[in-house]
Amino acid sequence: MIVYERGDSSFIVLMQENQHDDFIKQVAQLTEGSIDDRGDALSVLMRKEARVLDTVDRVVNTTRSSIVESQLFVHLTLTDIAKNSMHTMRDIMFDITHVKRPSDIITIFTKDARKIYVGILLIAIAFLMFFVTSSSS
Repeated sequence: MIVYERGDSSFIVLMQENQHDDFIKQVAQLTEGSIDDRGDALSVLMRKEARVLDTVDRVVNTTRSSIVESQLFVHLTLTDIAKNSMHTMRDIMFDITHVKRPSDIITIFTKDARKIYVGILLIAIAFLMFFVTSSSS
């Protein structure tokens, strides 16, 4: 085991003595330059690793944010909203029939992404009641 100390950081490398020269040559080929010091070789590799990790992190964050944006209610089509509303109402009916305590009813209507679809249902009921009362008088 060899420990390289450079400034405020140190590197621990597990290699045999004869592998060091090969290691420096490989790093020099990767960086297209000549590196004489083993500590320089390790710092070059660490910088390259940091750049690769930053790139991977940006790709993952971009992918994650695009998935979240695609699932937002604002980005749904009317067909998707109708399908999700019916699916949510079916799930609510199923949960209400299997309720164990009366206090669970509030959580049934507010769990997951049901709030927006419960709101849509209440607006639809309000419109139906308005049309029924206005047509009967």
